[in-house]
Amino acid sequence: MNVTSLNETHSSANSPVGPSGELMMELVVEELADGYWRLRSGLVASRALSCLVEPSCRDSVLVAKVGQESIIISIVSRPNDGILTLSSEQAQGLVVKATSIALTSENGVHVQAQDSIKLSAPFGSLRMISENLMQSVGGSLVTVAQAIVNKTKHFQINAEETIVSQAKVQSITAENDLFMDADRINMG
Repeated sequence: MNVTSLNETHSSANSPVGPSGELMMELVVEELADGYWRLRSGLVASRALSCLVEPSCRDSVLVAKVGQESIIISIVSRPNDGILTLSSEQAQGLVVKATSIALTSENGVHVQAQDSIKLSAPFGSLRMISENLMQSVGGSLVTVAQAIVNKTKHFQINAEETIVSQAKVQSITAENDLFMDADRINMG
């Protein structure tokens, strides 16, 4: 796609991109280092702070050219096989605020952080519903609650070293049989 001006009057003093700027449609052909992209025309463009969609090869983009600087201000279209990435290289973080936010995926949702992830609902509830739940913790797993209720058909605890259970009152009941097996059983 050749560099084409959307409106020849954009180089006038009334231009929305300045007295010497122009808007043009371009095609991204290569991702360069440090937040720059090469366009089909040969221009090298950065990304506007307000353009949160990260450009990728084969994207059709709207570019503002002001003097020698080219800035991608919008991703207009992307081939269907492309993945959409929201990022902000010029800012320290990204905050999305709304009364309600929904993330929906047909295949899966992957949340990853190098340091920590915090889910907080101090005045509400947190619900997890799944067919299977797998937790893998390298350090400690701590649960603090007023009450913990587990209901299942089978419950199994395996510890390589020690299991400690402590309470003011403990009750162990079984409808049929109760088995205790050890080299030594100390009671009292």
